[in-house]
Amino acid sequence: MHGATMLEIAYGIRAATAEDPYLTASDRAVRYGSDATKPGRYLVETLPWLKYVPPWVPGASFQAFAQEARDCVSAAISAPFEEVQTAMASGTARPSFTARCLEKLDQGGDILHQELVTKNVAGVMFAAGSDTTAATFTTFILAMVKYPEVQAKAQRELDTVLGPYHLPTFADKDSLPYLSAIVKECLRWEVLLPFSIPHQSVSDDVYNGYHIPAGTLVLPNTWAILNDESMYPDAGRFNPDRYLTKEGKLDPLVRDPEAAFGWGRRIW
Repeated sequence: MHGATMLEIAYGIRAATAEDPYLTASDRAVRYGSDATKPGRYLVETLPWLKYVPPWVPGASFQAFAQEARDCVSAAISAPFEEVQTAMASGTARPSFTARCLEKLDQGGDILHQELVTKNVAGVMFAAGSDTTAATFTTFILAMVKYPEVQAKAQRELDTVLGPYHLPTFADKDSLPYLSAIVKECLRWEVLLPFSIPHQSVSDDVYNGYHIPAGTLVLPNTWAILNDESMYPDAGRFNPDRYLTKEGKLDPLVRDPEAAFGWGRRIW
């Protein structure tokens, strides 16, 4: 039900069951995206001129796949967005990312463009955040089982700061450095996308003496970056202490594993 959490954050919509239509639609869209981003999945990646071939020609199955994927993704991001719009018109919208953005539209600007941007950003937040949240949580469970000493230390921090009867809030974050370090290590230790998402260079570039022509497919090796022994000694071990100073505070000199979230203008 991690998708339900993202559904509520993005749209303020509560899913009653795991079979909620918004959740199933998002899951289908994510699967299409996963298939589409597998390097070498379709011959058109190697022979770009094939995109002009009619879909009925043998070997052009990617045409039908692309249309199905486009329709699926469009439906998955449009339906919940339109529900928020309807709820706002009737005054029943719950707090959410989408509602907040729609409330702050620049009435003197291009409203349709602003709504389109809001719809797409909310859709990415919902779809991309659902599977990744679930996978990271699974990594956390694995780490706690495999490294019980880490679990015990985290429990001591929670008991000391909050006691046995309170749940943490964002206001407690600075008082829970070890827990924050565990979150960072979950992102680094088992990176969800070892090669991130394929990108394309927009212009000619030179890196370390290598010429990279415009239009080159670039696959960043996120796994290698987050397992760099010079930055993360004994990288194969789940060790939250690597992010802390001797005083137990978060160490700003240790590289944050933000590379796990990907690359490009969307991130940087």
